[in-house]
Amino acid sequence: MVKDATVEEIKKENSTILAVIRAVDDYSNGGVLNLCRRYDPDGRRTIAAITHPDVGNSRNLYVDLLCNGQIPDELKELKIQWHVLKNDPEGEQHSRDELEQKWFENNAKWKHVPSQFRGAKRLGERLRKVLFSVAKSQLPHIRDNIKSRTRELKMDIDALGCEVFEDKELRARFQAAVERLKYNARDHARGIWNSDILQFPETDPIRLRSRIVGDTEVFRDRLMKFGHTWNCCVLVSPPDPNHDLQSWHQPKLQIDGLTQRTFRSEDEEIDYVAYIIRNTRGQELPGDYRHGVISEVFWNLSRNWKVIAEQYVEEVYDHCCRYFHQAVPLSFAKPAKSSGFGNSKRVAGRYMELLVPRIDNVKIVALEGLSTLEEERKCHPVNFIRRFESERRRYRENARAANARAALNKIPDSTDDDRCHDGSTYAEDIGIHTQEQCIRNTARDYAIAAWIHYDNFLMNVITQVVGRHFTDHIEEIVPEANLELKDLKRLVRAEAHVERQKNKLEQELDILQRSLHVLLTS
Repeated sequence: MVKDATVEEIKKENSTILAVIRAVDDYSNGGVLNLCRRYDPDGRRTIAAITHPDVGNSRNLYVDLLCNGQIPDELKELKIQWHVLKNDPEGEQHSRDELEQKWFENNAKWKHVPSQFRGAKRLGERLRKVLFSVAKSQLPHIRDNIKSRTRELKMDIDALGCEVFEDKELRARFQAAVERLKYNARDHARGIWNSDILQFPETDPIRLRSRIVGDTEVFRDRLMKFGHTWNCCVLVSPPDPNHDLQSWHQPKLQIDGLTQRTFRSEDEEIDYVAYIIRNTRGQELPGDYRHGVISEVFWNLSRNWKVIAEQYVEEVYDHCCRYFHQAVPLSFAKPAKSSGFGNSKRVAGRYMELLVPRIDNVKIVALEGLSTLEEERKCHPVNFIRRFESERRRYRENARAANARAALNKIPDSTDDDRCHDGSTYAEDIGIHTQEQCIRNTARDYAIAAWIHYDNFLMNVITQVVGRHFTDHIEEIVPEANLELKDLKRLVRAEAHVERQKNKLEQELDILQRSLHVLLTS
């Protein structure tokens, strides 16, 4: 630890090095000269101090070096100044210097060393000269370092915030930040981007519309595949040229806990609906079928939708939460001196404590909207949408046309057939004569009606729940800026430890600014 600290100081261009070597030691045994050779090879800021010359067996090498400049070959590349002093543990300073001088004058070996190279007093004078020469050469560098550090301190202080505002200015800044947040949220929910979000990657939650669109595609595909409890075979449609239109990243669509029958043909699906009709008969007359059967078919068909829709609401809620965690600091940032807050992240964090409960409430209301739709689903289907009426009429008319073609195909070409052609034979020809045939025909009609109503019902989830509560008016989620002044001050206040840190930085800044003034004016 000592060596590391020493090396750290020696490396500095503005430091003065006093390399201490005992007169009884071999210079090659100590690492200090190696450090000097590495970090100050020209000896500009180093003095080598030889100590303890009064100890026996002191090396003549150092005497020759000081007296005659006889530098060993190994040290010639190290152009440093040499000095010797005798260490006395006791005594006043002036008497110490006097005793030291007398010792050098009376010592047979060391008295030949020139007086300017011996003694603590002369060493101090030499050190001052070295220190001054180093400082003089380093002053421009020191000045630049002070300026650089001053800039860093100002930036650090600004980043800490802790600004002191007049009440009117504080309210104005806060109002402007909230308005920015509202405008940004409204635009981002609509997919309108500005350059202020370029610092974020394209997949960041700040691109709210993109994130919700991606999940909406998954929700659509999930409903199309697993939103019903069995696959549709009764609605025969032409080949779909847009069958490949699906969410581009194709995540796992299945949700644990959902069940789904798979019918291999239209007959299997009609058999299942006929099974419901046969086993749920009530007070209707024989041969008639109660209207409530179509309700039960629809209830069974659409049982899976709410689980899928609830997960979709949770995903949109999560996107909104992560969006505001990015957008709030962005809106409270300090792009200019006259707007925003220096401690925008802390202010944004406290503001989120007001915002998150409102987002939670929106989710609750959205889930309540799903519950309302679920209650409507459990009622008897009532549908006045023209699309439902037109599609059901089209399938019924197509069925009548098919029956007419089937009946015509049964009429023979010759007139020799004595078969009586009446309503009974017509019913036989088109397959609605027996009770079982009538049940299956009704089952097919009910299944088609349930599927058409099901498609119209699911359209309400996105339009009535997610769009209405989350994205269409997202700016209304943002809390208003009309907080009481005491709450507003508490929102933007700095923590005690941040205040202490700011005071410490300001003290350092003051010292550096005064030092820089001295350097520039002296």
